[in-house]
Order: sequence, then structure tokens, then C-alpha cells
Amino acid sequence: MSAIFASAVLTAAGTPQSVAPSLLPALPSININGVSSGAGSATQQPAHILVQAAPTNTGANIYIGGRAMVKATLVGVGLVLPKTAAPVPLGQYGGGITLDDIYFDGDTTGDKLLVTLIG
Repeated sequence: MSAIFASAVLTAAGTPQSVAPSLLPALPSININGVSSGAGSATQQPAHILVQAAPTNTGANIYIGGRAMVKATLVGVGLVLPKTAAPVPLGQYGGGITLDDIYFDGDTTGDKLLVTLIG
């Protein structure tokens, strides 16, 4: 197994953005349970995905959800990560979550989501 540690920077607070573009350049090809994903593939399913709001963020929270999430009403939001929270696992052992399924938003432009991929 190997681990990749990366961060995704929020380019516009109030607009959900995919974590995939920030992480894809760093992703090597992986083989999990006999399924191969090419280097830089947004459809990779790492064995473990952990997310954490950077403790240095200016805003209070990072929101994790789908493409259509609305942080103001929490529609489509799956997790609210305070900047003081410990890392949270999103999926393990190929739980069906791919990198292009994960979107985030935050309270302040420039805030970061820390992502750990183990596969």
C-alpha cells in the first residue's frame, strides 16, 4: 500500500468544487482488488480516503457533499468539518466512492481541504 497526502484549495466560497482536479496530477496508477486505474484517474477508488479541514483555514467550516450541495441550507451536504476536527474517513476497501464523487465548499475562499488517499 502507498499513501498520498494532498490539499485542495477552495477557489470560490459558495461554489462546490471537485477535489479531483487538485489531486489528479499526484495520483500514480493503482491496482486494488485486481482493478487497475491509470495514473491521474478521477475514477480511482483508493482503499481509504480521509479528509480534514486545514487547521490554518480562515473560515470555520469545510463542507463535503455532492455537486449540487448548498452549504447555506445543507442540502446535499454530507459532512461539515470544523477546522478543529480530526480527519474523517469517507470510504474504505473500495466502498464505491471515487474522487470525482467528492465535492467541497467552505466559508472562505482560499481555505483548504486536506486529503489522504491510501491504496
